[in-house]
Formats: sequence, C-alpha cells, structure tokens
Amino acid sequence: MANPEFLRIILKAGKLEVGNTRVKRRIRKGKLLIFASDFSSREREKFIRMARRLGIPYIVLELTMDDLGRVLSRRPVGVLLITDENMVRGFLGN
Repeated sequence: MANPEFLRIILKAGKLEVGNTRVKRRIRKGKLLIFASDFSSREREKFIRMARRLGIPYIVLELTMDDLGRVLSRRPVGVLLITDENMVRGFLGN
C-alpha cells in the first residue's frame, strides 16, 4: 500500500519531480510515475504512453490534486515522478 506521507521524505531527498513540466523533463530517470485521481485523463494518457515506452510503472492514487498538494505543502499537483528505486520501495512499503 502506498504511503502518501512518505512523499515528503522523497521530496526532501531530492528524488521527487513535481508537476507536468518537471516530470516531462526528467521522465527518463523515473522509477515510478504517480497520478492524482482527478488529474486530466487526456494528460494522464500522454504520460502513460511515455512511461510504457520507457518501461516505467505508474499508479493512480486515491488522492485528489488538492490532497497531493497538501501532502507536499504546495499548490495542487496532478503528476509526480520518483527517480530512486529505494524511495519507490519505501513509498510502496516493500
């Protein structure tokens, strides 16, 4: 089960890209792509196509963009990218 609170730790460690532009720029380094439940389906499909092409897994959280923004102490955010395998394991609780 994913632990949204762990996202703060990942952000502080510099292993989390936040928002469309940053995620697009760094997607090749990605280990896990994360979407808010209410992120635009059109944009989500674009990211999913990129992720599949690059072999990057993705998940959709049961959190809204507002919820994700609150967790990260930022404005609403719809897409995140974890760039470290160990951080992915911590986030997913593996």
